[in-house]
Amino acid sequence: MIAVAQSWSASSVSHLRKLFVPRLVGEVTWIFTGQMAAGVGGIIGVPLLAHFLRPADYGRLALGGTVATLVQQVTLGPVGNAAQRFYASSMETNTLSEYLRAIGRVTLIAVVIVAAIGGVALLGLLISPWHSTVALASWSLIFAIVAGVSSVFDGIQNAARQRGVVAWHQGLGVWLRFGMAVLLVRMIGSAEMAMAGFAAAVVVTLLSQAVFFRRVILSSAAFRPGFDPEITRRLRGQMWVYARPFSSWGIFTWAQVTSDRWSLEVFTTTRSVGIYQALYQLGYYPISLASVFLNQLFQPILYSRAGIGTDENRMKGTHRVINWLFAATFLLSVLVAAASALVCRALFSHLFPPAYGSAAHLLPVITLAAGIFACGQIASLKHMLSINPRSLIAPKIVTAILGTCLNFAGAYLLGITGVAVACLCFSIIYCIWVMVTAPSPVPAI
Repeated sequence: MIAVAQSWSASSVSHLRKLFVPRLVGEVTWIFTGQMAAGVGGIIGVPLLAHFLRPADYGRLALGGTVATLVQQVTLGPVGNAAQRFYASSMETNTLSEYLRAIGRVTLIAVVIVAAIGGVALLGLLISPWHSTVALASWSLIFAIVAGVSSVFDGIQNAARQRGVVAWHQGLGVWLRFGMAVLLVRMIGSAEMAMAGFAAAVVVTLLSQAVFFRRVILSSAAFRPGFDPEITRRLRGQMWVYARPFSSWGIFTWAQVTSDRWSLEVFTTTRSVGIYQALYQLGYYPISLASVFLNQLFQPILYSRAGIGTDENRMKGTHRVINWLFAATFLLSVLVAAASALVCRALFSHLFPPAYGSAAHLLPVITLAAGIFACGQIASLKHMLSINPRSLIAPKIVTAILGTCLNFAGAYLLGITGVAVACLCFSIIYCIWVMVTAPSPVPAI
């Protein structure tokens, strides 16, 4: 048994050494720089914006942001996942031109669908008793569309391992969003102008992404002006197949992600929504950044190593890396949650106005919830290595429904405290389910 363990350990260490080649070290540096820039921007931007918005207005902004979350979860987010999954295989098969044409068409169709449905919803809102929210909803829809397209660019550029480009835009995007939101709020006021600032900032980021995309991707040796229509149609079909499971659970995960704020709006006050939003952003942000860092670094590498998912040795090696990432994420989550328990009250008193301080004691709960959910996202990579990740449908949908119910029950019984505990319970259930149901690394025959 000891000999087997030593052999496994030596094999794992050797495997990791092969990964940490000079290129990977450089990529780590770029991604870490981008995440640090984004993290510092968020840590400064969240309390800064909170100083210029009353908790009730901050709550309205949080509710308006649920529109962007819906678009990301159901349409453009799945498209971005497909863009990242098929880049490596298109490079292997020398079909980059067909890949770009296919992902461009899929993105355009998604944008048209979102704009059409959103336009009808805005017209309905205009003639409803809630017509006063049309301005906020309109800016939220614009923000959702441009942010979704930006995420597709991010997916392609990250899959191409253009780490410096992605890091630059991630850091720039966060600073611009909060900076422009604060500027417009100070000049004009209201949650509507904060959302307009978010949208304007993403437009600037999107334009920069397009410039780098043209210079780096379209000018690469792998890109050729012509394309094969048949290959393009086949790739487009594969992308829809890959994205469909993400869309199928998207509406449910959106309901879970946003039900914490809406449940507080229903059973408490908009002021409570604003306080909870500040707590959520401060507690979720550090772990979320670490999770994004690991995913952004390793996801294109894992997809490249797995290929089309039919080679048993390649799949086993890829699963070993995911196991290491899971363990590292869990350890980091526990450490950050413990640290937040020691400094939560002091942190709130220094960063936020006194009106937000009533939720300071819940920071460790939210932080731990974020960490365990991040572990679940790492485990879900085993499902996503397949070219049709339908094995994630059941755990995603069922846990999302359960999480939504827990949020409403928690808000009804204990307000903000109940929602924070519900968030932690959901994360634990989701992580265990995704980990237990992960597919075998041995491809099915």
